[in-house]
Amino acid sequence: MAEFLNKPEVGTMLAGFPPPKLKGNSGFAAMGKPVPFYRQQAGYEHARQMGCSEDEAFAVVNAMSLPLEKDQPYDAMEAGMKYLDLTGTYRLLAVLLTAEKG
Repeated sequence: MAEFLNKPEVGTMLAGFPPPKLKGNSGFAAMGKPVPFYRQQAGYEHARQMGCSEDEAFAVVNAMSLPLEKDQPYDAMEAGMKYLDLTGTYRLLAVLLTAEKG
């Protein structure tokens, strides 16, 4: 299991460079913005396919969506690890950030 130790403080710059300006609402640009309902629904369905019960799927999607809306991906992954393994957490993170409107 992954341990989320030594996570960078909010607003720090990596290698002395400012964070890049990202455009759009998908991928990394989706962090710090509300997770749309269609992405949460896709995440719920994906969690169910990975073996979560209905309650667990609902809980993990909510637990990961809230930190993503605050641009806190490490906290979102930490929340996901309570319900899924590392691979499942990455998969759900990708769905919550990139799922397209159906």
